[in-house]
Amino acid sequence: MGYTVRNAVREEAAQIAKIHVDSWQVAYKGLMPQSYIEQFTIERRERMWTRVMTEQLAQLIVVEKQGEIVGFLSYELPNHTSEDKTALVTCCYVSPLHYGQGAGSALLDELETRLLSTPVMQISLKALNTNNQGLNFYKKCGFVRTGEEESEV
Repeated sequence: MGYTVRNAVREEAAQIAKIHVDSWQVAYKGLMPQSYIEQFTIERRERMWTRVMTEQLAQLIVVEKQGEIVGFLSYELPNHTSEDKTALVTCCYVSPLHYGQGAGSALLDELETRLLSTPVMQISLKALNTNNQGLNFYKKCGFVRTGEEESEV
């Protein structure tokens, strides 16, 4: 059975939050201080995703397998008045139980399909430079590393 990708709805904020937290706990273990990872609780993430959807701060899509949400991707389109034609992926996370099974690729494929009908010419994202699993995934999906920037945790 394959994956289905669709728009998220506000009532799914708790499911999205759980995937976000579970993925962070696995993907960033040993890459960030555990105390930093643990401060992002399901409740905190649920409030964040509810706000994102309520205030339409980003576009949010989910990927399902057999009716269960197993991952999500949020993205922002460029400002209509901007010369910039770059969409920004702000989050892309899959339940650790579904790593390596195509859910993340399904999300990015759907994003590319949606962007075909827009003036967007490229997709950008940021990834932790020590997150080899994530970096390898994005490379496999056709992303090219263009630089680095510092941020503090």
